Amino acid sequence: MDRLYDKYLVNVILIFFCFSVSNCTLPKFFRSGNLQVVSAEKDSPRIVLLGLINQRNQKSNLQYSDELRDFIEFELIKAGFQVIRIEEPFKFTPEKKKALSELPAFHYLIQGSISKNEYGTILESEISSHIFLTIYTSNGDLAGAIKFTVTGRDLGEVSFLSGVAERIIQEIKNKRIFKTETANP
Repeated sequence: MDRLYDKYLVNVILIFFCFSVSNCTLPKFFRSGNLQVVSAEKDSPRIVLLGLINQRNQKSNLQYSDELRDFIEFELIKAGFQVIRIEEPFKFTPEKKKALSELPAFHYLIQGSISKNEYGTILESEISSHIFLTIYTSNGDLAGAIKFTVTGRDLGEVSFLSGVAERIIQEIKNKRIFKTETANP
């Protein structure tokens, strides 16, 4: 009986050792993730409306657009902007420009689309992803646009998508798309 117990104990120790030195799920479970916290500045003079980011490809049921929108909101808050989400698409037609007073006071509106395409054969498929964002002023004028394309990477990778959102906001700041101006009344 003691011999069976010793064999069992040795097996348990070997299994635990294998999990701890290999790249198995047990060590990943105990690893810590990346946590960042930002606080919103309610008194920030720079207000951005974050509109919808539509997902163009209907084949995928994954909601990359929601995740991208969340990451962009986080990066805007981190950059010192006050962010207000709007939940309906906003088209800047001449009639809609008159309706800007219906929206909360803002400096800029960001909205756009995201798509993921897979092409090739079943054995050799390639992934291509695209993000397109338009930025409008409070007067309804186009302030700028951003296009991001990548091949061979999946925007479903959360850390990659987070990095893309961070780069997008950094580019907006570097290109000085966000200029200081008065919000619409």
